[in-house]
Amino acid sequence: MVDCVFNLSRNSYPVPWEMLFPYFRDHCGKHYRWTQPKTLYHGTRMYTNYSVELGLLGQQARRTFLTPKGIRFILLLQLHKSIQMVDALRLR
Repeated sequence: MVDCVFNLSRNSYPVPWEMLFPYFRDHCGKHYRWTQPKTLYHGTRMYTNYSVELGLLGQQARRTFLTPKGIRFILLLQLHKSIQMVDALRLR
């Protein structure tokens, strides 16, 4: 969820739910399982609420934004992905 908000924040910040919900569904591979609007809403809200409880995201008026803790999380995630890629290429 945090990665989705980060990606969408390049277009609009804070990210409106109308952009976030379908993007998250496609990003996590649930396009064919979350076909009903109610399923899409509840599934996405579950992950959003969990990220808010962890302090990685914040919400205000049907919009979602990254917190400083969330930005740090994204930077560490990208660093980890880069390290894994370098290790896979064996560029030591």
